[in-house]
Amino acid sequence: MAAVSAGSPVAFASHRTSVALFGFPRTRGGIIEIVSEGHAPLRGSHVKRHRTVDLPTADQWVIDAIPVTGIDRTLIDVGRYLGPDGVGPLLDDAVRRGLTTYQRFEDRVQALGRQGRDGIGIARRVLADRGMNDGWGFEAAMSRALRSAGLPTPTREWQLRSHDRNYRVDFGFPSAMLGIECDSTMFHTLPHQFEADLCRQNHILGLGILLLRYTPSRLRNDRTAVIDEIREALNARERIFSGRL
Repeated sequence: MAAVSAGSPVAFASHRTSVALFGFPRTRGGIIEIVSEGHAPLRGSHVKRHRTVDLPTADQWVIDAIPVTGIDRTLIDVGRYLGPDGVGPLLDDAVRRGLTTYQRFEDRVQALGRQGRDGIGIARRVLADRGMNDGWGFEAAMSRALRSAGLPTPTREWQLRSHDRNYRVDFGFPSAMLGIECDSTMFHTLPHQFEADLCRQNHILGLGILLLRYTPSRLRNDRTAVIDEIREALNARERIFSGRL
């Protein structure tokens, strides 16, 4: 509390100190860490200050009257020290204790994610290890729809090569030679984009891959039909390539 008060006007216990305050097993004290928006120097070798320009209300919690970064922000920030093998078990424990959910943690990672932020890369690896890390926008919506439907976890950004060109398909089921593309209007409406799409699609189809393509409005307004199409195509292709047809 003294360190947080000295770091005012806006300061919170953070990183490893926050981990200890949340009562995770096998955590212990040591150097005190705080995050603040201020710049006043802190005295003492046992206090480490991290400066931030963005600490939204969602990341501002209180434990035993001590301002502390929220559980999701804490698990993101502490990745700089613990790595995925350390953060992963903490996240699992936090979910078991009802402090957060995997979905909420993923939402905070997406909201806070930006190039250069410490811990974001580690958090994404933790999510990927748990079949998450959905990406952004339309791709995130599709990823969640596939997972909610109980379909197998696809390969994200499936890499292919045809006609001396490298292609990436948004979602792939390599064993079934099935790809899924999320076509937003931002990148697929201009004439030159349309022509490039046709060339790309022809090359991918030439590899023997079935490419299913969907728009945001189709997923939003006809989600059940989209999932049924993907499920039927996946089952049919798996029978073909397993030699059972």
